Amino acid sequence: MQQKKLTTKITKLVFGGQGFARIESPGSPHNGKPAFIWNGLPGEEVEFQLTKEKKNFVEGVVTKVIKPSPKRVVPKEDHFASCSPFQVLEYDEENKQKVEICRDAFVRIGKISQDFALLENLEIVAPKKEYGYRNKIEYNFAEDEDGLMQFAFFERNQITKIPIKPCVLAKPEINEVAEKILEFVRHNSFASWDLKSTVIRSNEKGEVIAGLFLKSRKDPTEMTEFPELNATLKGFHIYFSNDKEALYTDGQDFLFHEINKTNLKYGLDSFFQVNQEIFEKALGEIEVQLSKYANKSKLDLVDLYSGVGAISLPLSDNCHSVTLVDNNKEAIKFAKENIYQNEIKNAKVHCTEAEKNLQIISPDKTVILDPPRAGIHENLTKKLLKETPALIIYLSCNVSTQARDIRLLSEKYTVKSMKLFNFFPKTPHVESLCVLQRK
Repeated sequence: MQQKKLTTKITKLVFGGQGFARIESPGSPHNGKPAFIWNGLPGEEVEFQLTKEKKNFVEGVVTKVIKPSPKRVVPKEDHFASCSPFQVLEYDEENKQKVEICRDAFVRIGKISQDFALLENLEIVAPKKEYGYRNKIEYNFAEDEDGLMQFAFFERNQITKIPIKPCVLAKPEINEVAEKILEFVRHNSFASWDLKSTVIRSNEKGEVIAGLFLKSRKDPTEMTEFPELNATLKGFHIYFSNDKEALYTDGQDFLFHEINKTNLKYGLDSFFQVNQEIFEKALGEIEVQLSKYANKSKLDLVDLYSGVGAISLPLSDNCHSVTLVDNNKEAIKFAKENIYQNEIKNAKVHCTEAEKNLQIISPDKTVILDPPRAGIHENLTKKLLKETPALIIYLSCNVSTQARDIRLLSEKYTVKSMKLFNFFPKTPHVESLCVLQRK
């Protein structure tokens, strides 16, 4: 039986992007519980449907805005809740809210004093473009009500896929190629159980590579009307998703992107920042902080979770040595090629998990961290506290785990710089750059 809808007032946005409220509904079993509600903005009175009920909290989604916020705007897409919930929020307000959300995480999780000057003056660097910035996107597939194959996203926090039009967060050239892939899928009468996803990525030149991932091992000789390569589409490939076996390949499986006169090569599966404009601003800030707190002429840089080397290789001219560590085989393959093609003589790579290559960390090193959302491994934290490298540059896509790690490292380190970067406009995500100096 469907749960009765409740009404409440949203007090703030919290990490993850939900609106926070405390239920005031006498007679309800949830009276007094905190509620985390999608599509609710601070100050709004809303009606919401419960989607999750726990002993100490509930989650829900707004079904009706009774009293809207003056900061609410009309979203560009029907499926905005799946990919970019902040489409309903004015852009300036989005950036202000992200600063408040991160400030709260640093105080609550990181145990950083609320009146800490860097935290009080925390700023966010945001791109001008709110839409059309993603240089990589992954679409699933689902049939619409008429049985026609469409792109799809999963409903937020659900396992149900909803048919969508190409997402406005993606660069135009990506969606141009996406439409060609959809035509190919329809022409060859692929069923939904045949298809896993398509991954499409581009570079600053507007060049695109794409991969179609299948759940069933189909024979490409029985397919026709493949997307044609041109000045935009440089490579199209079909893979069996279980083991990423290439069933069909045409053209490039890589792209190049130039950063600070360093030409970086990367592939479909390589980690590479999806918003290059704002990433390069973050890289510029890293250079500024290295100039301020490190002797660059003697810098021995250890780049953990390095990907293809997008952070450390453009900095290598001013380093004594650079060591890249990543466990993604494709990324490390391209990192080696990037070192060779750019004639970088002072760099080397290790294909392993960061926490399994701890011997490269020593007191004379400068460490760059750009970990996945889980943050840094506890064994790596212990090694950093034991060896105490002079400087740690920590770029994070998850401020909650970064705040946790900073709290653990505060035994031996002082935070010298904090700055936010809005890599992902219209979504709840934000990148945080913190510089930690040995006490």
